[in-house]
Amino acid sequence: MKKVFKCRTFPKEDKVIFEKGRDHVLMTIEDKKYSKKVSICLNTEDINKITEFLGG
Repeated sequence: MKKVFKCRTFPKEDKVIFEKGRDHVLMTIEDKKYSKKVSICLNTEDINKITEFLGG
């Protein structure tokens, strides 16, 4: 069974930060309304899958 996540766009006041490492990218989302921060680490393989998905 696939897990379904709630999908939303980020309001202008939210901040999305990308930090590039040698073999990964760290994406941090700062939610100003609720003063919360979430970080997601994507490795090269994940980024290739995303690029392939968006390109095709």
